Amino acid sequence: MKWLDEMEIVVDISSCAEKNIIKYVSQSFKDDALTWWKAMVQSTGKVSLYSMGWSKFVDLIKETYCPPHEVEKVESDFMTLTMRNMDCRKYVSEYNSMYRLVPYLTTPEPKCIAHFIGGLEPEIKGMVKASKPATFRSVVDLSLSLNQDEVRWRSIKIEIDKKRKREDNRF
Repeated sequence: MKWLDEMEIVVDISSCAEKNIIKYVSQSFKDDALTWWKAMVQSTGKVSLYSMGWSKFVDLIKETYCPPHEVEKVESDFMTLTMRNMDCRKYVSEYNSMYRLVPYLTTPEPKCIAHFIGGLEPEIKGMVKASKPATFRSVVDLSLSLNQDEVRWRSIKIEIDKKRKREDNRF
């Protein structure tokens, strides 16, 4: 999926003509993917492969490189994803990365928002939930902001505690 994301950006930047996108992108295959692609060309033919649309190409890649047992693992990991042991930015990144593979688990958007909020740290979860965000973007922005405030508050509290210890040790 990361490779597909990168290719979408490369295609966009290059202004490649739509009819040449698959031809253009397939030239970046390496190792096992190149062997697989050559076998596909041999069995299916260049014309039919190069003329398929981007969404069919993505489906073909997913079908080949996202086998059912791996998708099941991603589904399970996604449904149990929480912020535990990561900062909010990392949580957002992990959430988005997994969501791209299994969007059907949290569709429509209110379900996606609720699932995202469910994985937040308790310190910010209640505040985010109480704000009743209407869009996924707003829930992410609010979560990042509140998490940053929480991190700042913790560092201030640590400094205050250190200062108190030093003052207590003077007497």
